[in-house]
Amino acid sequence: MKLQLKGKQKILVFAVIGMLATIFIARFIFSNLGNRLKQLSQQVKLGEAKLKKGIEIQRIKDTIINDYKKYQPYLKIEQMEQRQIIEELLRETERIAKDSGVSIISLSLQESSKQLKEYKKYKADLRMEGSVEQILNFLYKVGDSKLLIKLDRLSFSPKDEQASLLKAETTVSIAIP
Repeated sequence: MKLQLKGKQKILVFAVIGMLATIFIARFIFSNLGNRLKQLSQQVKLGEAKLKKGIEIQRIKDTIINDYKKYQPYLKIEQMEQRQIIEELLRETERIAKDSGVSIISLSLQESSKQLKEYKKYKADLRMEGSVEQILNFLYKVGDSKLLIKLDRLSFSPKDEQASLLKAETTVSIAIP
């Protein structure tokens, strides 16, 4: 049985076949191409992000190296024995006091060190006296210390009636992982 189509019907059949072919081509061929382009676009964005991060690291490289050199003594102290760590803590405290101009009245190690979860903490009691400027200089230098020394508590009292000199008491500590 042969089907005879008239002019308009033939055009309609060819149009339907053409639309189905177009949908097939768009659906299976171009969609795969679109997915591949999306993947490539994501890879390019990821590469750009990695490149930006690398450029940022290069930009601050000198700062990182200088900070590493600055804290190198602290990293070395981790491998020392307990006695050597205590000596370094006391030696660094005395050096900072001398550089800032304060007078040490007493510097004594607290007998026990605290073993906390991730680190061991060594403490020393420090009594000193000096002018306000000298004590503030001492506090600044402790914050800038190569051994990452911390002051746990700090109290001031005037040494004399004119209050030109202050007495200060503090606990100096260092934590070693």
